Amino acid sequence: VSKGKVKLERITLADPSYNVPQKIDILIGARPFYDIVGAQQYKPDSNGPVYRKSKFGYIISGLTSNDTNIKNTISCYASNSHENIHENKYESLENVIKQFWRIEDYGQSKPYTMEEQTCEQHFKQNVSRSESGRFVVHLPFRGNVSKLGKSIRISYGDDGERSKWASERGVKLKEDSIVIMREENLPPMKWRLGRIINVIPGQDGVIRVADVKTANGTFRQAVRQLCPLPFVGNCNL
Repeated sequence: VSKGKVKLERITLADPSYNVPQKIDILIGARPFYDIVGAQQYKPDSNGPVYRKSKFGYIISGLTSNDTNIKNTISCYASNSHENIHENKYESLENVIKQFWRIEDYGQSKPYTMEEQTCEQHFKQNVSRSESGRFVVHLPFRGNVSKLGKSIRISYGDDGERSKWASERGVKLKEDSIVIMREENLPPMKWRLGRIINVIPGQDGVIRVADVKTANGTFRQAVRQLCPLPFVGNCNL
């Protein structure tokens, strides 16, 4: 903006050479900005810029007097400046634009790691569809499968222990046994007390379900949800 378009009577500017393009000395954040810029301002022309006082002098902002006469035009400027100009202080416009687009460009495809490439290849080679239309794919193994050890016997042993425990638990339950009905959606102190009135064994003779009578009615419950209590005497349930 030309100085001739701005009235500078009795005004000390923070930057007397504001009309000359120069390098930025410092960027001021929002925290100290309002401590530097004051509330006093001066506007000699209703269509002109505003002069706001700061600790460094007056700062000019706003429209110039002839901005209202500017037509709606779009201008485009191109420069073929070379590198090493002005004693290597400025890079060429072409390189600056390239760096800008490299920063803004997110890339067309994300590079895969070696592990991701292996999973992608495994999926392409082993994917199929079942009769119901669902996709089926074999799980990939990392490394040598033999390093997993002989865990099948341990797994069978654990299953045997669980089956034995469930069988023994069913044997302990019988008619007239006092039990607590475990309910996962309630805290233990609110579990209902009941009495078994009927046990229902399976085809293998193992009891897995029982009818339990409580104060609120009779319920058919799985044995694993029943906790037997030691009881001596009569029960009115």
